[in-house]
Amino acid sequence: MSRIVIEANSPTGGQRADILSVGGVAKTLTATDYKQPLKVVLPTKIVSKTEDGIYVEIYPGVTVFARWSEKHNAYVAIRKLTPRECFRLQGWSDEYFERAQFVNSDSQLYKQAGNGVTVNVVQAIAERL
Repeated sequence: MSRIVIEANSPTGGQRADILSVGGVAKTLTATDYKQPLKVVLPTKIVSKTEDGIYVEIYPGVTVFARWSEKHNAYVAIRKLTPRECFRLQGWSDEYFERAQFVNSDSQLYKQAGNGVTVNVVQAIAERL
């Protein structure tokens, strides 16, 4: 089984590492995570190399460009979520997204997705109360 490893320096000065299965639940980021940034290691496949960096496939059909970072001693890739992915994270169906996409710009779609309350999360919290 593939794994995702999330590592960070702990407040006590040691290392903390969380091992997650692919498709598992990731931990919540907190406001102080910028002080102790998480390093996320994903199983990847190098598609091609260039003088400036590498192209890696992070999962089937999704390839990102990564540059070498001396500070992090690793290749670093940042990918912005698509509006469709944002809607999915909020629990909306692709059919609903496509109707919204027909009449809105990407900028407006990001705002709409960000202004929502995720019903699935509220339901899960309520069930645990």
